[in-house]
Amino acid sequence: MFRKLYREANNDIKVDKSIKEYTIEKMLNTNVNKRRSKNIFKFAILMVAMVVVLYSFFNKSNRMDIYAIAEPTYPTKIKFDDLDEKINRREDIDESFLKNLKDFSIKSSSLVLRETDKDTNSLYSPISLYMALSMASETANGDTQKEILGALNMDNIEMVRSETGKLFRRLYYHNEIGKLSLGNSLWLNKDVEFNSDLLDLLAKEYYASSFSLDFNDKESPKRISK
Repeated sequence: MFRKLYREANNDIKVDKSIKEYTIEKMLNTNVNKRRSKNIFKFAILMVAMVVVLYSFFNKSNRMDIYAIAEPTYPTKIKFDDLDEKINRREDIDESFLKNLKDFSIKSSSLVLRETDKDTNSLYSPISLYMALSMASETANGDTQKEILGALNMDNIEMVRSETGKLFRRLYYHNEIGKLSLGNSLWLNKDVEFNSDLLDLLAKEYYASSFSLDFNDKESPKRISK
């Protein structure tokens, strides 16, 4: 009895053919859109993966021709409020060295800044030039070394070597608040033979990093200036 009523009820239901076709088309389009969305998603993942791989490759290739020859060992961190440790590490710098450094700063500032445009703001760091010339004096000898030391107002290379390290450590700090470090570095052409003992000395006494790279590469100036 129930089956008979069920069949009769279904027979009485009239479905509009256009609605039926629209429903079928809608279902088909929905399935197509789902497949299309999945394909787009897969394609996007593939593109992201390719970008990551290519970036890693080129980033690595850009660094392949630059390598460190000598690296300094910087002083260990001191907590910002650890006054006792700061006092314990404090080194006395030779007074004559500080006076000569002051004279060099005044004279070099006058020479450099008077050549700049008076209508523009100019910035000059005497300590940066001093560090560069002091390292240059280590690479020279004879009259050349004497001339560099004379420009620095320094008497001998031994004083420059010992007191410059103290000066670097006096200016250097690294704690939970921040970090300040002079960026001393030496850049050598990859085909140049170098004296490893000299580079180790510059790393130890002047906290200078030494790098080798291809000077013929057009990107080298950008890499050095970073």
